[in-house]
Amino acid sequence: MTTTLVSNRLDAPSYTDAEFAHIVDELTRRGFLAGGLSAAAVIGLSACGANGNVSDGPTGSTAPWTSIDDLGKQVSLPRTPTRIAALADNVSIGLWAAGVHVVASPMVEGTDEQLRRLGATEEQITSIVAYSPSNEPNIEKLTGARPDLLVGNGSDGKIPFVQDNPRLKDVAPVLGVNLQTATFEHSMDSLHSLVKSLGVAPTDTQARQQYQQVADALRTAARNKSGLRVMVCYPDDTGLTIMSIKWVETATLAGLGFTLVPAEGGANEFGKQVSWEDVTSLPADVVVLVDFPGKGAPTNPLWARMPAVAAGQYVVLNGSATFEFTYANYTTLLSQIAAVIDKARPGVGPR
Repeated sequence: MTTTLVSNRLDAPSYTDAEFAHIVDELTRRGFLAGGLSAAAVIGLSACGANGNVSDGPTGSTAPWTSIDDLGKQVSLPRTPTRIAALADNVSIGLWAAGVHVVASPMVEGTDEQLRRLGATEEQITSIVAYSPSNEPNIEKLTGARPDLLVGNGSDGKIPFVQDNPRLKDVAPVLGVNLQTATFEHSMDSLHSLVKSLGVAPTDTQARQQYQQVADALRTAARNKSGLRVMVCYPDDTGLTIMSIKWVETATLAGLGFTLVPAEGGANEFGKQVSWEDVTSLPADVVVLVDFPGKGAPTNPLWARMPAVAAGQYVVLNGSATFEFTYANYTTLLSQIAAVIDKARPGVGPR
């Protein structure tokens, strides 16, 4: 028996044309930009665990199968699906880490490296039907993978590509998992629920326990440092964009109990842009910088003059890593944040 189980982030950055094109391409390829939005507006069955061991895989039960996705939509099939394809590579990685091998997936830059870290062999990687995730999935390649279920990153009532390409629904039923506006824990709970419904025992339980230890430590820190104000943001040439609760990074930290510097009043619901001239007045005690350009900490001298940065109360996260939805990866990301939170003092930033 052979099964293969195989994101939507909007913002308004002001990168240079080349940087902007790179970010938009990265977010689009990972299913984080719904189709139809303009650049101006968005400024065999094999299930492999994280240690490379093969799980029992989807059972292929002949009993009727039903699942309610994160959009509240019920997906019903006459039998348990055994060939799952993804509409976003972060969905593929999350499922693979939990023990389910996808049959088709976007294979963007870095996806093969992530799969290798999860124990995938070269043969398993090349067996995945890869298709273009830019603009819209390749229907012919997806159809050739013979999936009986498509899994996409869905939020706010939408699954990218699906609304603008009704042909996708002719390939296989579509199920949405929210890897955008929910907390990381909610996203992974949704993925695990799907994996279990397929008859697979998740293989990343140890990694999940390690994640919970770090998350619990941060919850304790949030209680003990109730006055601490955390700002999650990303840089561009003209300043910083404060990320709203519509991002997994901010949703997760808020869910752990931290007070976030709000992004209300921005150009859109996904972020508020602040010029370099104004960043020193931001009321942040801790700065979590999500480095999407991949350049490290900003070189603008006003960055170093931010009170939280001057006090050493900041952390720079690899922006690309935030797309990798595995417990092991987010344990690393939260550990980096925890190291700063542990030593941080409330009241460093302006009031």
